[in-house]
Amino acid sequence: MADPTPKPSGSFRSVPEMWHHRCHSVPDAEAFYSKRDGAWVTTTWRQAGEREREIANGLLALGLQAEE
Repeated sequence: MADPTPKPSGSFRSVPEMWHHRCHSVPDAEAFYSKRDGAWVTTTWRQAGEREREIANGLLALGLQAEE
C-alpha cells in the first residue's frame, strides 16, 4: 500500500522517485489541467502515472533500454 504521508521535498533521491510517490500517495487528486476542444479537462495523478507507464513501455518496445 502506498504511503499517503507527505514527504519533505528534500527527502527524494530523484525526480522519478518524487513522481511515483505522488502518483501512489494521492492517485485521485488533480494533477494537471489541459484544454481539449475548448474545454478544460482534469488529469488525475493515477491517469498521469498510467500514461507515464504507457510511454515507458512504448520506448522499451522500440528498443530503448532501461536507464537510457
